[in-house]
Amino acid sequence: MADAAEAQGVFRASPSFSLTQQYDSNVFSTSTDPEADFITRVSPGVDSEYRTPRWTTTGRYLLDVERFADHAELNSMDARQRAAVAVDYRATPRVTWAAGAEFWKTRTPGELNETTGLTFTRAAARRLSAHSSVMRHLTPLTSGKIDYTVTQDRLAGRTAASTHDAATGVEHHRSSRDTVSLDYRFREFTFVPEGAAPASSATSHAIMLGWTRAVTARMRLSLAAGPRVTNASAAPELSASVQYQHVPADLSLTYARTQVTVIGLAGVADTHSLSARADWGMWSSMRMRLTPAVFRSVMDGSRTDVYVLTADLTRPLARGLALDVAIDASVQRGSLYGRIASTSIARRGVLVRLVAGSSSLLW
Repeated sequence: MADAAEAQGVFRASPSFSLTQQYDSNVFSTSTDPEADFITRVSPGVDSEYRTPRWTTTGRYLLDVERFADHAELNSMDARQRAAVAVDYRATPRVTWAAGAEFWKTRTPGELNETTGLTFTRAAARRLSAHSSVMRHLTPLTSGKIDYTVTQDRLAGRTAASTHDAATGVEHHRSSRDTVSLDYRFREFTFVPEGAAPASSATSHAIMLGWTRAVTARMRLSLAAGPRVTNASAAPELSASVQYQHVPADLSLTYARTQVTVIGLAGVADTHSLSARADWGMWSSMRMRLTPAVFRSVMDGSRTDVYVLTADLTRPLARGLALDVAIDASVQRGSLYGRIASTSIARRGVLVRLVAGSSSLLW
């Protein structure tokens, strides 16, 4: 009887709800005559999980309802929707399979440019992505992995972009501190303009050699680099990070150079990003997070630099109830639109949020 009970699946669902008051100094993300507003946001959401000894399935959904104090035309019952599902299956002790899908609909397209930090004026945008991966332990110290991801971005009235991203690689633990890896990555970018204009595409191949070392019990260093060829044009692909964990603070510094699509644009952007994160505990279970970041994106001879700083303070008020206060500031200089003169877009925001339930509303 005990063995049978252990094999049964366990289902859990956690509803959540948040009420947010936000100030935005540049609602339309414009370089001239910015308009500020106060936004009231109501956000119901739910987390779910089904778990068995071999299967784990998780799902999440979030809906934002927004009301603007001075721009009533922007009020929306579905200002933002985000849903995700993920499945993990352990076929054998040596083989693991994972798959998932995510849907994101928003009226703030800049939210979909997390890799570049670029902001855009308000418009209907959506993203649909799906991925699958298989990992096998070839030996006790070596594992191989195959991964595939497809992403589709659409922005109302502009170019739609699709990305097919396939990767395969092997990882080997040389010692208790050192891990080395070798990966090959193929990406295909397809762009379909609005109207009757012909579609265009680009393909990219990259080989990456990686190394991860536990410098101390608290510090970890990761490096990965290799050549990348996109439509016969060669460039380096790089990533590096340093993580330091010591109670009560977690610190990290990350640099990346890669290629991405920019929502609404036809073409692949070369992007550099440097970001840091400091997360530390304070009195009364309060946590403070400070996240500065710098992004540089180049496309067809045009360049844009983005500077972002976010400070976030979270404090539990009671069981299942927390207060979140965030302040952010950003400056975007330049333009990736070849026919538009270089511009400067500044934006500041303050957010006060009361969260009841699970942490999905901080997604």
